[in-house]
Amino acid sequence: GNFFGYNLGDGYSEEGIKEGLKRIEGKRKDLTEIVICGIGEPFLRYDDIIEIAKYSRQLFVDKVPVRADTSGLWWGINRNLSFLEHIESLSVSLNAESEEKYNQISQPKIQNAYVILMDFIQTLSQEREKREQFPNATVDGHGRLRVLFAVNTWPESYERLERAFAAGADGVVVDTSQGFG
Repeated sequence: GNFFGYNLGDGYSEEGIKEGLKRIEGKRKDLTEIVICGIGEPFLRYDDIIEIAKYSRQLFVDKVPVRADTSGLWWGINRNLSFLEHIESLSVSLNAESEEKYNQISQPKIQNAYVILMDFIQTLSQEREKREQFPNATVDGHGRLRVLFAVNTWPESYERLERAFAAGADGVVVDTSQGFG
């Protein structure tokens, strides 16, 4: 592949992407947006999208927003929203207003493609609402809300501590206000 005159060879590399972005930065001071797209589904290279977005922010000092284009069908194999922390906008190719019309126009090779796409769009909508309602919430690398629990310093708290972590809690707050323990 070729990326702004930089030969990426048979496979893409982080070095090749960075070199291509540097060439853009050197020639275009009036960029208004970086769009991650391609023939096929860019999100099949999920980690690369995040790295490109991160590096673009470093290179252009947050002045150039990053957008990604997607069919949304990768959602069927990787239900991960961490990309939302790294791009400013997302374009989803819907192609039709009903499953029947979508299948007719798109002729997807993935079973239940329209259902997957609708679930992706609905999940994005719910995530946007959560982020607007709770802008200071702490989320993990997959965009999931972090769960903390509180214990006191009494001996019976140790068992609760073990159960909470076994259940998937992300952290603990120890309340020492009772002054002993």
